[in-house]
Amino acid sequence: MKYLIDRTPKNMMCTFMTCPAIYKEVTPKDMNCLTCACPQIHKGNDSYLIIGEQVNPSEVGLEKKVGDGEALIRVPKDLIDKKEK
Repeated sequence: MKYLIDRTPKNMMCTFMTCPAIYKEVTPKDMNCLTCACPQIHKGNDSYLIIGEQVNPSEVGLEKKVGDGEALIRVPKDLIDKKEK
């Protein structure tokens, strides 16, 4: 029987629910939750990744604004207003 050996460098190993990433989480500290299922903002060099509730554009009158391959995401206002710098 063969066994897998983890060769990941110690400084790159995941800890509890976190792993090294290109994007840095900039969610306001008071809006962080203990589970992974909550709105978050992740900052990269030239873009943000937003985790939130996906909204059907036609339900809010934005069906002509959201293009192919795009998604309309709803997050609490404070998530953006209080984002870490």
